[in-house]
Amino acid sequence: MKIHLVGIGGAGMSSVAEVLKRKGEDVTGSDLKESACTERLRELGIKIYIGHSPDNVSGVDLVVTSTAIPKTNIEVLEAQRQSIRIIPRAAALAMILDSGRGIAVAGTHGKTTTTSMTTHALRALGEDPTALVGGELNDSGSNVAFGRTGLVVAEADESDRSLLNLRPEAAIITNIEFDHPDFYSSLEDVKETFAKFVRGLPETGHLVLCSDDPNCLEMAEVAPCSVTTYGFRSGDLRAEVVSSNRYVLFEAGEERGPVTLGVHGRHNVLNSLAAAAVARWLGHDPLEAANALADFGGVRRRFQVKGEAGGRRIVDDYAHHPTEILATLDVARATTSEPGRVVAVFQPHRYSRTRRLFREFGDSFGAADAIVITEVYGSGEPPEPGVNGKLIVDAIAESGKVRPDLYYVPDPARIPGVLKEISAPNDTVITLGAGDISRVGEELLELL
Repeated sequence: MKIHLVGIGGAGMSSVAEVLKRKGEDVTGSDLKESACTERLRELGIKIYIGHSPDNVSGVDLVVTSTAIPKTNIEVLEAQRQSIRIIPRAAALAMILDSGRGIAVAGTHGKTTTTSMTTHALRALGEDPTALVGGELNDSGSNVAFGRTGLVVAEADESDRSLLNLRPEAAIITNIEFDHPDFYSSLEDVKETFAKFVRGLPETGHLVLCSDDPNCLEMAEVAPCSVTTYGFRSGDLRAEVVSSNRYVLFEAGEERGPVTLGVHGRHNVLNSLAAAAVARWLGHDPLEAANALADFGGVRRRFQVKGEAGGRRIVDDYAHHPTEILATLDVARATTSEPGRVVAVFQPHRYSRTRRLFREFGDSFGAADAIVITEVYGSGEPPEPGVNGKLIVDAIAESGKVRPDLYYVPDPARIPGVLKEISAPNDTVITLGAGDISRVGEELLELL
């Protein structure tokens, strides 16, 4: 079958394209510009068109579109004119999951890292899964791993309900919180989407849930299949934390042994338990699975150390939700030695999220000694009157939980200079956000 992907250079689309190609499909794609992704796909033998044209879909059997592609795109319109079947990226992912034993990783936070950890652990245990990850693995620099067995591990995106296209055999749900206010009206709306996803699991399947999250645990009530729970307080798999990357694993209430991870943070302890739970479902020892993550190298933009200069450690993280910022700054604090400070730089992502969650953002920076808030990165949303970074600055000032140095720097060109001035040797400077804030760390490294 000849399959054409419109917007093939995106992270999600490129991983689907690579897996389809490796499965033997005739794959082509188009995008507006060259990128590292398009270059890598070319090396796999995929024909890439730069720019969109009706001619690009000539002779195609199936067209796959990303969420970034409008219905008015000329290739989409031409496919419609020729009665070529058009499906979203999520439906193409469903095709891949359906081709084997699909394991979907869902949740408001932690999907990318948990997908990566699950894949890493299963490979160490002798499995050979195919994996489609939402970020680049630090070890390989790729967002896809192609395996030779029928196991497929993939992220399930709830942001636009696209996870409802998937019918995996097993699923992980890491947590459930309100997010994506551009698409959801309330937490109940979000929970109902996850509940629909869970109801779609087969009776012979399996569901892995974080028992520390009450919203997540509610999904056990609607699950048609067996369930494994994990957490700190309770669960079939439970962790007693020793340090930021070490814990003792308990299984069914019995102590199993110590675990050491290659990454830090309580949230990563939970992510590792989820990976171990999937391995356990597949018949492996969860303690062996968890300890296989001792050499897990992490994921790009997930507490990624960009470098050191002027005695400062520069870190970048994708965190763009209050809960994610809390967890990430806790890791920064735990891995910064005295007398070093944590200097956080946050670029709010989307006007809708800033408007709905600015008070929660105000309570998220307690582990930082100095905070820089930038202007909002709209990500395609039009500006909203009165919705800007100053909302979060004021919320932090009013929270009463912290008394740090607090700066509002709406001009992105000024941020590296401000960071050089307010930071000092031994400090950790960490950029946070889902926009283009990561470049600030690179500019600061050059400036120092």
